[in-house]
Amino acid sequence: MNDNFETINATAALADDNSVFYHYQKLIQLRHDLDLITTGHYELIDPADDQVYAYKRIGDDQELLIINNFTDQYLERDYPVPADAQLLISNYQDDLGLKLRPYEAKTYLYNR
Repeated sequence: MNDNFETINATAALADDNSVFYHYQKLIQLRHDLDLITTGHYELIDPADDQVYAYKRIGDDQELLIINNFTDQYLERDYPVPADAQLLISNYQDDLGLKLRPYEAKTYLYNR
């Protein structure tokens, strides 16, 4: 067993509303609630970026902007996030806008 099994375990995850377990439950629920996730047109934002995977799902009336930092570094990217965009989900509590924290993943929803 890992040395940290007393603090990082299933019981601790179920007791923490911000755990990975509950984050994945929220992602699954979003997929069920928002057809745009599966039916929207896929558009990769910057194919040459090997640190950040960012793309859009584009529907008739709405768009999703999904941004994922796959590094252990703080990064900055200037993606077109409209002022009225709603942050649907993130693995951090607050949104730093252009700054991306290590392994940060966030999804915005906005009207076209």
